[in-house]
Amino acid sequence: MKKNINYIGLLALGIAFVACEPKIEGPSFSNGDADFSRYVAVGNSLTAGYADGDLYLSGQLQSFPALIAEQMDEVGGGSFTQPLMFDELGFGNRKKLDYVEDCNGDVSLSPTEMEGQPSSQNFANISDQGPYNNIGVPGIRVVEMQFSGYEQFNPYFARFKADNAETVLDHADLINPTFFTLWIGNNDVLGHALNGSAAGTAITGQATFEAAYRGVLTQLTANGAKGVVANIPDITAIPHFTTIPYNALVIDEAQANQLNLLYALNPNVSFQAGANAFVIQDGAEVRHMTENELLVLTLPLDDVKCNNYGSILPFRDEHVLTEDEIDELKTAVEGYNASIKALATEFNVGVVNANGYFNKLASNGISFDGVDFSTTFVSGGVFSLDGIHPTPRGNALIANEFIDVINKKYDANVPHVNAVAYDGVQFPN
Repeated sequence: MKKNINYIGLLALGIAFVACEPKIEGPSFSNGDADFSRYVAVGNSLTAGYADGDLYLSGQLQSFPALIAEQMDEVGGGSFTQPLMFDELGFGNRKKLDYVEDCNGDVSLSPTEMEGQPSSQNFANISDQGPYNNIGVPGIRVVEMQFSGYEQFNPYFARFKADNAETVLDHADLINPTFFTLWIGNNDVLGHALNGSAAGTAITGQATFEAAYRGVLTQLTANGAKGVVANIPDITAIPHFTTIPYNALVIDEAQANQLNLLYALNPNVSFQAGANAFVIQDGAEVRHMTENELLVLTLPLDDVKCNNYGSILPFRDEHVLTEDEIDELKTAVEGYNASIKALATEFNVGVVNANGYFNKLASNGISFDGVDFSTTFVSGGVFSLDGIHPTPRGNALIANEFIDVINKKYDANVPHVNAVAYDGVQFPN
């Protein structure tokens, strides 16, 4: 009997200890002052999930709005539908990283076209499967968001254009959103920059930009929807413009002497053995690039290596951003961002400082959960093979920037995306 009594005593003592153990509860997520039940994402290719030079299925599934919508599930978010492609090839322009042989017979890892035939369904209208919560349209400018007939000029919009909605922005009304994200305006300068600021691609004027942006916010908030907008990054800080060095023309003494003979009458051009700045055509002048000038990622490198492009033959305007052109682009972005900030205050929506975030990435990089990220092409983890659009990991980081502003602006507690759970650039097996 005594043995049983002691056992009961120990059991009681054990129960007492268990009862005293602290309870560990998970985080308390909340929607705060926002209603996420009908979330609409408005924007361009960055919103759509475009990457690697095309819009394809897995990129869309890992777009930053799709990742935000997943986190909103924890706080009353509703369904989130996207106008998905039917395969990984999109419109047939997607790039992959592979071993490529150049004109000299040297093999290295380089972006190259992905093989295969895209599904014909990628080119068909799928409006009957909508309405869609993600109405990001690759290539669109803010001045085209409320333009009737835009589907005739943009095949990405033509895919989900509905009969009962005339403009891109009208498709947001089909959802009657309670909440929106808006990231638009990049293409109002990007098109000009991608063409080396050559003729034929204009920067949207400041007054036109501000009026169009005001029109977009007016329509999005007409029924009381709350939201968050993002400003525009400095496009000259992304790897499409920063990967190829201005002075990557490496020659020996004999080659330098030959080029100096060729340019003997041009006081602006001279060469020496080693690394030299490329030669460009700047208006009527032929000169060396400066260290502050940029080359586009689409520069034909085989022509540089084997056809004397950039030395005997100066780089053409469409492949170079000169200092004056860079200043023009930066001035436009600064003006756009001032308008976005002022309009966000006027319409009482949050602002994501995408410009500051990407500048930080470019300057010092960032760390998330012990993993380092930067804007370095391929290895930095953030940018895809076109040097403009994010990888899935990059989209996860961007989603968290939006979530931080949502939480602060609307006193919410939407959980972060685990960025390291998503892929960067895919390397060949």
